[in-house]
Amino acid sequence: MEEKWTYQDLRTIRHNEGHTLVLLDGTWSCPMGVNPRFVGAIDAARSAALIREGLEFAAKNLAEFKSKARAHLSDRILKKALH
Repeated sequence: MEEKWTYQDLRTIRHNEGHTLVLLDGTWSCPMGVNPRFVGAIDAARSAALIREGLEFAAKNLAEFKSKARAHLSDRILKKALH
């Protein structure tokens, strides 16, 4: 199953429809401030569902994103050292 959400960076996640959530304060597990940005007009119930879904995704998948980001950075450093 394809994920609906992906990490853009440590503080931003993006929905496959283009919506984004930016973590302003706190952590993904305990957010104190988020900035949701929605594509097009959506109703309050849908926006609340997207925020809830996005926060759950971000909290659940943060360790995996960090691991992939570290591996990518290590690869870049290694490639640069070899050239």
